[in-house]
Amino acid sequence: MLELLNFYSFFIINEPKKLAQEWYNCAKNIDLLGTILVAPEGVNLSLCGKKENIEKFIKEHIITKTAIDPAILRRTKLKQKSHRKLKLKLKTEIVTSRFDKSQKLKKRNANHTYIKPDHLDALADDKDVLFVDLRNDYEFALGTFKNALCLPMNEFHDLPKLLDNLQEYKDKKLVTFCTGGVRCEKAIPLLEKQGFKAYQLHGGILHYLEKYGQREKNLWEGECFVFDDRVSVNTKLEQGSYEWCELCGQPSRSGCCVVCG
Repeated sequence: MLELLNFYSFFIINEPKKLAQEWYNCAKNIDLLGTILVAPEGVNLSLCGKKENIEKFIKEHIITKTAIDPAILRRTKLKQKSHRKLKLKLKTEIVTSRFDKSQKLKKRNANHTYIKPDHLDALADDKDVLFVDLRNDYEFALGTFKNALCLPMNEFHDLPKLLDNLQEYKDKKLVTFCTGGVRCEKAIPLLEKQGFKAYQLHGGILHYLEKYGQREKNLWEGECFVFDDRVSVNTKLEQGSYEWCELCGQPSRSGCCVVCG
């Protein structure tokens, strides 16, 4: 049985290159494919392979060698491989923001409030709440939460330039969301600094779909873009109907690309 392991975690890594190489070597030796991204501030990982090899990686390199809570590890069953090769990336951030260099890691993680997936539906009709999609335009073109505000953002680091789009909602509670949650972790301190009441969907879109996507009625509309060879997943977290455009490399369906048409 094939599985996909996804997670991110913020924690201080004194020797990121050493940890990255250890994880890469282990993944390579047990035939795992995907991306291992390591930075001094934490890790962001997506790996696929046989279930027993995923379990081996988790046991030998996550549970026994880090303080990462196993509860944040998302494991999804696959019918076919979601990645074609194994990549190792060493960066300064686990998601490029370029706008929170002065934020201390401990302060960033302690300040903001998480909204659990089972509380999200109850907020949908609250006039004092606004759902805010913090993903890129080519992502929310495939799908988003009902009545969410989608910022015209092509790269996440453009977020500070788009805060004017939110000024009229200063009196509302902003419930931010992204694919897995990592971009919201970066955005919350920025939004709070600008005076917004900002919250985050815990575990992101994928966590919500995992718990409630199979219900006939849920808040999600369309499919969810994912950063692997599946391109998108439906509400059951099964491979969606999109493929990569041969011209620009963005999502395409039935010959119609979300970027070049």
